[in-house]
Amino acid sequence: EYQRAVTSIVRINEVLDEPLPESLREDFGIAAPGPGSLSGAITFQNVGFSYGTTPVVEDFSLHVPAGTTVALVGRVGSGKTTIGRLIPGLIQPTEGRLLIDGVPIESIPVDTLREQIGYVPQETFLFTDTVGENIALGGARSVDADLEWAIDPACLHDDLATMKHGMDTIVGERGVTLSGGQKQRTA
Repeated sequence: EYQRAVTSIVRINEVLDEPLPESLREDFGIAAPGPGSLSGAITFQNVGFSYGTTPVVEDFSLHVPAGTTVALVGRVGSGKTTIGRLIPGLIQPTEGRLLIDGVPIESIPVDTLREQIGYVPQETFLFTDTVGENIALGGARSVDADLEWAIDPACLHDDLATMKHGMDTIVGERGVTLSGGQKQRTA
């Protein structure tokens, strides 16, 4: 498991570190936002996405103002997860445009985009480590304020209060000591 995890994290880091070609930003003639500058308004304009020749999302339009919450509900295979994967740029639309704060996602530097978006997949994976180390994955744990910042929107405060060792609680293999909701919030 350790070797698979190391291989996976190496690949994840390669994807996260991949710079967006400057030519894409220039094509839109828009100055890319800098770190910490996104407010979070998301607009899908006639977005489509296909896995191979199978369309999953077709002509999807939606505007989500910054600071609001939206729930996507639908049958299995209706494209909910695909839409979620489009927002942090994990996949690119095959049709239409996706804008963040009115800026095409292609023109936003990947590091800027991913610094400000948290994405928890349906199948979470936690390392056999402490709650704190799992929360800090991908970021520096040198500042407790950073962890506190992550705990607040994840609604983990009440859960941590019930854990004997708080942030230093060992989650066990794949988070076996946590409930499903606690695993999702920790991830």
